[in-house]
Amino acid sequence: VAPEGVRAAACALAAHWRALAAAFRRDPTPRRLWSADGLLGRLLRDAAPPGVERVVIDDDDVLAQARGIAERDATGLLPVLAAHDPAPAEPLFERHDCAGRLAAALHPEVALPGGIRLTVEETRALSAIDVDAGQADAAVDVDAAAAAAREIRLRDLGGLIAVDFAGRGAAQRRTARPAALERALAADRTPHRVLGVTAGGLVEVNRRRFGPSLREALTEPAGDALGGRRMRLDAAAHDLACAARREAARGARRLRVRAAPALLAALATPGDAALARWLGASLAPVPDAALPRGRFVVERV
Repeated sequence: VAPEGVRAAACALAAHWRALAAAFRRDPTPRRLWSADGLLGRLLRDAAPPGVERVVIDDDDVLAQARGIAERDATGLLPVLAAHDPAPAEPLFERHDCAGRLAAALHPEVALPGGIRLTVEETRALSAIDVDAGQADAAVDVDAAAAAAREIRLRDLGGLIAVDFAGRGAAQRRTARPAALERALAADRTPHRVLGVTAGGLVEVNRRRFGPSLREALTEPAGDALGGRRMRLDAAAHDLACAARREAARGARRLRVRAAPALLAALATPGDAALARWLGASLAPVPDAALPRGRFVVERV
């Protein structure tokens, strides 16, 4: 970061602190003086220029909130914030296949060109990434390191991470693998350290954990004997709302959704006017206890 950027950030933090101190002096009653900006604030801080040229938001209220955060914490981000052009019928997330990418990020296997396959497993103690590349060579190590770094950031893995590259390889390759992974993680803003290679040939990484991983945030224990996981109800409700919005974008104005009562409850108030405005259509809920808790059917009326 350039020195002027550090000075600007320090001045903004000092001004924010002075404002909090003044608010406390005016009224010392125990109360919350400031709260974090949640996921939106984290995303904006991570996307601060020069990393991103354009941030497109399809909700007017969220856009206004983003501009407020940028004005306070990252004024350089203001020029890149933009509203989604509603002219195309296709919603923003569907245009970029966000649902498909999210599903891929929750899948344990990642297929790469050249026959390389990564398997990502999260446990209580650590996260493991296994690289299967058949007859691996040094060039494959570089590609695998880049792919492993991408999955670490995408899935927001934290704590101890062990990467098992394909085959033990020659001594010089084992020495080069930590350096390749370190280069691939250079753009990661989350504090991390590549620890080296264990006696068993695993490359270990320690990455700061600021919260749950993507898998932990979107899924929950299924409660079965196998220790499986299932989609959280609020995440499934988001999928339901997005499916309804896609139907509305295709011209539907009245929709009926059949789902388990618990899933409909997680959708908040289906008849709420704010939800109808966001969907672009009215939504009539039909509880169906026969459907699994995360499944739903959206129909045109």
